[in-house]
Amino acid sequence: MNWLKFILICLGLLLGAWVIFALIGVVYSVLWYAFIIGAVGIAGYIGYQLFKPDEKPQLKGQDSLSQIEFDSGRADRELEEYRRKYLNK
Repeated sequence: MNWLKFILICLGLLLGAWVIFALIGVVYSVLWYAFIIGAVGIAGYIGYQLFKPDEKPQLKGQDSLSQIEFDSGRADRELEEYRRKYLNK
């Protein structure tokens, strides 16, 4: 009876170790595939950034030329109006 218990305990330990190693292998495989997919994704992003067509550089927060001309004309009109009112006395 003692031999039977000993054999069953050894088989249980072997089966438990086998299950643990199988789980470690699954986790390792998932991490490896995540690493490979991430590396391919990063390489694709870098390749896209390198080979995409160049965009025309634009200044953000700047008015268009027509808006600047309009504002300049308005400033000129206000200056002429000021001169007429206060400087011609």
